[in-house]
Formats: sequence, structure tokens, C-alpha cells
Amino acid sequence: MSLFNRLRQDHNFLLGLDDYLLSLQALRQGFGLEDAAALEKLCVALWCKTKEDKRILSKHIRDLLLPYHQMSEHIEEDKKENILDGKTMSPPDDQKEKEFSPQPELSKFNDPPTPDTKHNYVSSITNDKKEYLPTIRDVSVTTNPMDLPRPRLSRLTEYYPVSTRQLKQTWRHLRRHVRRGVAEELDIDATIREIERKGILYHPVMLPRRYNLAQVCLLVDDGGSMTPFKALTNRLIETMQRGGRLSNVVVYYFHDVPEGYLYTDLAHTDGVSLEHVWATIGQSMPLLILSDAGSARNKMDKERVTITKNFISELRRGVRHFAWLNPVPRGRWKGTSAGSIASLVAMFEMSPREIYASVDTLRGRHIKTL
Repeated sequence: MSLFNRLRQDHNFLLGLDDYLLSLQALRQGFGLEDAAALEKLCVALWCKTKEDKRILSKHIRDLLLPYHQMSEHIEEDKKENILDGKTMSPPDDQKEKEFSPQPELSKFNDPPTPDTKHNYVSSITNDKKEYLPTIRDVSVTTNPMDLPRPRLSRLTEYYPVSTRQLKQTWRHLRRHVRRGVAEELDIDATIREIERKGILYHPVMLPRRYNLAQVCLLVDDGGSMTPFKALTNRLIETMQRGGRLSNVVVYYFHDVPEGYLYTDLAHTDGVSLEHVWATIGQSMPLLILSDAGSARNKMDKERVTITKNFISELRRGVRHFAWLNPVPRGRWKGTSAGSIASLVAMFEMSPREIYASVDTLRGRHIKTL
């Protein structure tokens, strides 16, 4: 759990409760229990999507297991020293029954545990004390995932206004299907008509496979008042790129207002002029803006409204369909910059119903004011 939470909180791994329960199920079935390398291989397979994710995970596993490795090496060194010095384990003075009672054999403590032993321990005898080092197999896993102990405030619970599954299903409504390539799908209706016309089936009627050629351009407000919504922004981008089944997703970044230039990276070092962006995406590609429009700070910024108004005017000349997603609830827009900007563009809050409405807007459908 410590490793899982660290990856989620410190490195923005997109992991949920299902990923955690799946790893527990794999451990319960015997995977990843041989050694640290096996555990790392299992976690990489379940939780990592890129080489950078694998590097971060490997580092954290080494850091977590390092104290145990050091303790194990210390125990083995002490055992070897005791054997070389001829020392053996003897019971404490208050438990001696006889002055010259035979000492227990050292091999007695080195015997491997029997299969029916409840816990698997690495044991050692140092300074007349027996120390135990729990191994990976000591992690108790219940047979029912619902019986797992949970903290009072579980960090695995998703508090986002919309789930990953809902986002993926919504993006899939952005579609522009075109048939192309080799004819390899059966056209049932045309084949039946062919049989009715000729009275016999000479050959089935085939069609090329249908592909979704829908594309979308995403303008993301990054930094400043959008910092608290970083995880939600990353989720939206990832679900659109990986789960939306779109042929192309173009992402540009800006800060507060898209004025003059947009950027292709989060560091805002690779700038592209707005004229170049409009020429690249063309009028047919729908455009979605993700920004709080100043509502997160709960204030009115007239300069921001003016600059945004000029941008929207330029946007209308270059793009046919566009919409605005605001992560701040609609009830907090009144009296802020977002309230004024919402009168200039179709703006939606980040709820399942309104995200779906924003997709309809990108498809060219008329949406009434919500």
C-alpha cells in the first residue's frame, strides 16, 4: 500500500482501486513472491505504461526493500561470526535446569520452516536474542477483496467529478467513420439483395473495414489557478488519447489566456503561433479548450476577459466547431471572469452530463444553454 500510494501521489501514476486489487490477486496466486526481482516484474506489468514509469517504480522498490536487505546481510554476517568463533546458543540463566545441560545445536535454528508454518521468517541468533525478518509471503491477503482493511478516509476512492470510464465513453461519440482499404467485411444486406436478384449466391458482397478518422485539438490551461486540477487534466488528456478511439489528438498548452502563441510542451519552451495552429488543424478539426477562465480565483479580471474575447473572435475565423470545459462548478462562475467569457463561447462544467453536451457541440449539434 505504501508503494502504491507513493506512485499515485508523488508521480501521478493513473492507478485506481481495480489496479490495487488486481495486484493483490496476483500475489495471492503466487506471482511476484520469489524475490524482489519477481515483485518488481509483477508491478511493472500491472502498473507501468512507459519506460519512465518503470524506472520510477524500480527505484522505489529498491528504496523500500533496502532496509530488509541490509538487515538480512547483517544477520548472515553475525551467524557466520558465531559459527567461526565456536559460539552456540544456550538458554538464559533463569531457565537452566542443570549446570552442564547440553547446548542446543546451531543447525536446529537453521532448518527451513515446515510447509504448515503460518509465517515464513528469516531467523538469526545474535547476542542471545532471536530476531525475525518478515518476507514477502508474510503479507496477509484475504480471499475476499471486500474484507481488506481500509482506512477511514481511503485515498483510493476517486473524488473526480467524472470517472475514467465515463470520459472514455464520452470521447467515443466523436466519430467520423470512413471505409477504406481491402474489402474484408461481409455486407449482409447487399448479399441478400444479390441472392433475391439472381436466385442463387454466386459470391458474397464484401466491404472495406470502417475506420474512425475523427480528430480533435485540445488547448489546455496549465499552471497558476489550474494547478489544483492537474490530475483531472492529465486524466482527460490520457483518456482522449488512449481510450477515445480517435485517429489524432493534438494538444497545445497555454497559461491563463491563449495570446499570440501556444506551446507543445508543459515547459512552454516550444512555441507555435496561433496562425500556424489554425493552418495546421484546419476548419474541420473541432477544438476543445480546458481552462477555469479565472473562476478558480473567484474574481473578475477585465483584462483577461478582453484578451479572451479577442482570441475567440480569431478562433471563429479559423475553426468551425469549438467548446470550453471549465473544471470549476457552474455555480461559481457568476461575478468572475468565467461568467463573462461564458457569454461568448459554449462553456461547460466538468460533470458527465455537460461533458457529453460539449462533445455534441464539437460534433456541430445545437446545444441549448444549460
